[in-house]
Amino acid sequence: MTRVAAAFAVGAVAVCVSYAAQRLGSAYGGEVDARMVLANEHIPYFYRAALALLHGVVVGVGAGLAIDDAAAVRVLGRVPALVLLVVVPAALLMVAVP
Repeated sequence: MTRVAAAFAVGAVAVCVSYAAQRLGSAYGGEVDARMVLANEHIPYFYRAALALLHGVVVGVGAGLAIDDAAAVRVLGRVPALVLLVVVPAALLMVAVP
């Protein structure tokens, strides 16, 4: 069961990092021209969210298959540090970018 929990935790961090990278990339490169995409406000968000979820599932499944129970316990012990060092700065960057 610890492998499953570690896989979910690693996948959740991957979702956050993936979405933040896509969002910051969109802010840097610019969104799609409104004449090219219908309902421009929502479609890029759904694409980013779906791709981030796909990244999280792939990374989570890979982590769940690659680690054993002892390593899963170590990963779960490091999750709070990962959240503070990776997820919080990514969230703050996304808030700071218009």
